[in-house]
Amino acid sequence: MPTLTLPLTLQKPIVRLAISVSTPRRQILAATSLLVPPAVVVNVLVDTGASCTCIDHGHLSQLGIAPSGLINVHTSTTAGKPVQCQQFDVDIAVILDNGNPHHLGTFPVLESSLISQGIDGLLGRDVFSRGILFFNGGASMLTLGF
Repeated sequence: MPTLTLPLTLQKPIVRLAISVSTPRRQILAATSLLVPPAVVVNVLVDTGASCTCIDHGHLSQLGIAPSGLINVHTSTTAGKPVQCQQFDVDIAVILDNGNPHHLGTFPVLESSLISQGIDGLLGRDVFSRGILFFNGGASMLTLGF
């Protein structure tokens, strides 16, 4: 089972992801001899409270893709009122302990503005649902297995 193990420190559990255009989009671009944008590597905070993964808009714009929809989102800062966020379909690969990417498939991710907090996004339960998340507080370790 491919795994990623992270130390739990004051710096937060940060996972490196490679995000790229979705598989269907990549196939269309290749079939029409158009350039496929390279994957973008992002550092995302593990957030068990996030139902879906969020990526900073600056990184999503590097992929040259249009939003696939608008989603109403509640956060801890919206005081019970939803805000609309753009949704984008991207392929996600987790960068494993050995440095290799482990492709998880296409996910709808939400556009966010988290770069000012020193992170490129949030890794949500949509990704955790594809594997196992083990939080070992006693050993100060977090492990993701896929």
